[in-house]
Amino acid sequence: MSKKEISLRDKLRAKTLGSGIKRKREIVKIDGEQFEVRQPSVAQRSSIMSAAKPRVDETDGTTTVDIGMMQVQSVICCTFVPGTNEYVFDAEDVEQMLESPAGSYVDKLSKVAQDLMNVKKEDAEGNSEKTGKVSFSTE
Repeated sequence: MSKKEISLRDKLRAKTLGSGIKRKREIVKIDGEQFEVRQPSVAQRSSIMSAAKPRVDETDGTTTVDIGMMQVQSVICCTFVPGTNEYVFDAEDVEQMLESPAGSYVDKLSKVAQDLMNVKKEDAEGNSEKTGKVSFSTE
């Protein structure tokens, strides 16, 4: 390898691995209170997706997930007391969050979290209308 190739490699690595952690954050207001929703790491996103119990249909290859669990896990992993590293929710809140009405704080916070995760919920909803199954994308 020449010095130029090594130098370019080092430059590319510095722009990615050496650039530090810069996660997006959004403030969401619910009933007059502020919640901070943060972009998850790749590992956190993987954990959220795993908790949604993805299954591949052997007949058509469609991946189905538990959307409710994906929403709840994204809220638990991504929602913080603003300006701190303190999570608002934890694993003990899962059942109560799953029983929350549609359109509640779970939907509001999970929409922001999933947007920050690069999960395209609209694609999943479109697929479910056509196939009766829900899929997800992490593009």
